[in-house]
Amino acid sequence: MWKKFWLSLMPVFLFAQGIQVWLPDTTVDAGDTVDLPVYVEDTSPYGGIWAAEVYLRFDPTVVQVIGAHTGSLTQGWLFVYQPDTIDGDSLRLAMVTAFPDSGAGTLAGVIFQVVGSPGESTVIDLDTVMLWNPDSELTVVAVDGRLRINPVAVSERLPSPSFPGFRYHFSPGERLLIVAPEGVTGPIRLWILEANGRVVLRRRLEGAARISLSNLPSGLYFLRIQAGNHLFHRRLLLLP
Repeated sequence: MWKKFWLSLMPVFLFAQGIQVWLPDTTVDAGDTVDLPVYVEDTSPYGGIWAAEVYLRFDPTVVQVIGAHTGSLTQGWLFVYQPDTIDGDSLRLAMVTAFPDSGAGTLAGVIFQVVGSPGESTVIDLDTVMLWNPDSELTVVAVDGRLRINPVAVSERLPSPSFPGFRYHFSPGERLLIVAPEGVTGPIRLWILEANGRVVLRRRLEGAARISLSNLPSGLYFLRIQAGNHLFHRRLLLLP
């Protein structure tokens, strides 16, 4: 009798606890572009979900939103993202589908450009999270994440083993790119490309160089550097 009683209460406990939605803690480099996933636990016990709305808050002096996309659980859903265009410190994500999907995975991914200085951090606050199944709005347990910027600047770290003898530093606000090859023999070729792949700047370097990008319009670009058989790629965001 007691076994049947507790089994009958399990769905009540399950729904009272709620579905967990969370953001990871992550450490990045100054100037990086990071795709931050919004995770959700298995929704199958709740009958799946067919709509979700997520509000995030963050420190705009540390990170800035440059895009967002659907997640592994919401591929093919109608998806809308609305960044705050006044204070730049929040973001709304909304997604809906005609038929419920179930399982565990990611609701969405948010692409941030890291604009803060080494050692700074910000909480990525899941301010509000709402999930719906065909019958009702579900209870959600939201867990915030934290994004930390590596306390050692990229330009101060030892060269990466995958690209020996090379250091770089990029300041989005000043639009200044600094490259410093060390122990590299032969010429170094550098390209700046637009998001569509069009080359907007091409340089051949013999040593350290400071390259101003102030003449380029604001937006997302790609840095490509070749030294011998080594290739280096990085995203660059030019701020207004």
